[in-house]
Amino acid sequence: MKKSLIFLTIFITWFLTPSLFAGTGMQDLGQPGTKTVIGTDLTFTYSFNVHPALGMVVLKVKVTDRDGNPVEGLTIKGISDMPEMHDSNSGKVKFLQNKKKDFLLPINVTMPGKWQVTITVEKGKKPLLNGVINFNV
Repeated sequence: MKKSLIFLTIFITWFLTPSLFAGTGMQDLGQPGTKTVIGTDLTFTYSFNVHPALGMVVLKVKVTDRDGNPVEGLTIKGISDMPEMHDSNSGKVKFLQNKKKDFLLPINVTMPGKWQVTITVEKGKKPLLNGVINFNV
């Protein structure tokens, strides 16, 4: 019985967890500089302050309107994580906005490997974008 429970737990963790995100609209946000359209008139782009390496890296997000102007009134949150480690999740952290209206998220890269940042963009309580950024260190 105990072995069956352990097997079931491992099965759910390794094989079913990815399917929990299926259909949630989680969009791959591509490489730095890639423009992602949000709705009909907003554009999302991101970059890093340095090439991702061990230590502190800052993820910078820009959301602009059709004319290239920064969009106000947004809330952007991110979770940085090493998916293969299962315990390196940063928890949901709100991006800070600078004077240029860029959204910034510091990420503490603690070890080499595959990393991801899961991002949500909201205006008020309305979700505009659920996306993921993948990078290697």
